[in-house]
Amino acid sequence: REVAELGFVALVLPIAIALGHWSTYDQSENHVGQDLAETVFADLPRDAVLVTYWDALTTLSYVHCIEGQRPDVSLRAYDVAARVVCDPVTETLQDVARDRPLYALFAVESQLDPLRDSFDLIAGPRLALPYGRRGLDHAGILYHVVPKTAAGLPATTDDP
Repeated sequence: REVAELGFVALVLPIAIALGHWSTYDQSENHVGQDLAETVFADLPRDAVLVTYWDALTTLSYVHCIEGQRPDVSLRAYDVAARVVCDPVTETLQDVARDRPLYALFAVESQLDPLRDSFDLIAGPRLALPYGRRGLDHAGILYHVVPKTAAGLPATTDDP
């Protein structure tokens, strides 16, 4: 009889725990990744290259590479190891910016510091972004990245 009771508990307990916690682990209604991709891709012009960080890159790469959305756009990360995208951009960012619209999107503003020496960052929309969680728990600005030499020099006047 003890064996039967123990067997019953061993069968029922995992099922009860699973059912009690199902809503915590069921992510079938979590569409924040798709929403993020739709928002970002809608804000990028044709043939743009987006430099971004791991959390956004993985989401955007899935929608771009697997689902085939925005085939004209390319995605890139600073980190060579994180460049796991279907259409890697291997040129320097300076070369990319000469030929294609270049954009940057990061959840942490200081991640843009490597760009600031060579580029002007023109602020675009503020977007909700993921950063280590399943939701959009941070915010960042989608920047148009323009080489300093082409970013609208100060106006000159012909006055003496």
